[in-house]
Amino acid sequence: MISLRVVVRAGSLADAVNRVGSCVCGRSTLQILGNVLLEAEPETEKLLVSAYDLEVGAESSMDCVVVEGGDCTVPFKLLRDVLKGVGKDTEIEVYSTDRHEVYVGMAKLNGLPGEEFPRFPELGEGTIVVRVPASRFIDWMTRVGAAASKDDPRKVLQGVLFIGSDTSPDLTAVAIDGYRLAVESFGLPYEASDSDYERLVPNVAIERTIKLVKSVGKKSMPGTSVRIEFGETQVRFYVLANTGCVGFVQTRHIEGVYPNWDRVIPSTHTRTMTFDRDAMLTALKVLAPIASDDGNKIGLYATGGSIRMMAKSQVAGLAKQVVTELSGTDDGLPICINQRYFKQMLEGMPTGVVLVEYKEQDNPFVFKMDGLPGYMHLIMPMGMGDWDAYLQDDEGW
Repeated sequence: MISLRVVVRAGSLADAVNRVGSCVCGRSTLQILGNVLLEAEPETEKLLVSAYDLEVGAESSMDCVVVEGGDCTVPFKLLRDVLKGVGKDTEIEVYSTDRHEVYVGMAKLNGLPGEEFPRFPELGEGTIVVRVPASRFIDWMTRVGAAASKDDPRKVLQGVLFIGSDTSPDLTAVAIDGYRLAVESFGLPYEASDSDYERLVPNVAIERTIKLVKSVGKKSMPGTSVRIEFGETQVRFYVLANTGCVGFVQTRHIEGVYPNWDRVIPSTHTRTMTFDRDAMLTALKVLAPIASDDGNKIGLYATGGSIRMMAKSQVAGLAKQVVTELSGTDDGLPICINQRYFKQMLEGMPTGVVLVEYKEQDNPFVFKMDGLPGYMHLIMPMGMGDWDAYLQDDEGW
């Protein structure tokens, strides 16, 4: 007995499988979580492909000819690898038997019953909907998400906090990991909320949404948007292209008390310096190999219209660079900063002039950019030790 039968373009199926692949759980004791779910919808003539690791899930769809509606599951890696050997424009038949054998073209794969696959929870009532242009979403979340922790046991620090209000069209996103803070607000060009809300979303789900957005390709990006639906306990990111819905990523909100992030931001500063973002990134490439051998520490000192930069390590050696200071206060002060955090922040910014505001060596450094009026990135300092002398000694510069 056939439980599902469709005719589909092999390339379309391969694209959908790859889009959801990051949500496949490869290490679970539950075998079904290593599979993807295939669902054929006769009403829409669509084939849906889903993956879900019980924390973050994704779904992608494609046009097909539905001969028999139904569902089945098949191991993700097997299906992905089989499709690699099939021409993208080849029309293939995919069907499943009541013995859970899934035929993909001329290949037979052993699957599991579709009813055993976990379904996505409903978003529930009171869902808040916002919509963001796709390219704006990628830039926005890349800049803010850089400050979210990857592995801190405090789950709240692994998330991005979304803040909306019924009195403002702005949507604000915040991330903090204890060493840095990123915040960016901008006015929504599409649907806006009619109530105040705060939702804390795992950054890993946002990263997978960015991957899904990028899968539409640069040519289709101008007409693509991300529709965010915040439910009471779940959030869903739909990727909408000109041709329709590409798919979505869904996850559960992170529960817990978020840090009072706005209290970390200094209310005043006494020193500033500005520099070209591209020139600074070039200099960091020279310093990074040395700095990575000493806790990623680098020193900066603005003096005489230049910014002296240095990395040193007892094992690796020493490296120096000089970047032009475009403007700033006269009384520069040597500072130390984590070059990896510094570089990651700059990579999320567009080309342009970066402003740094600071007060003392042990105070946070606040980075801003004229072209990003709603954006601010804060990085905590590293201990100076004997770095003052090295940076202020004119010999060798």
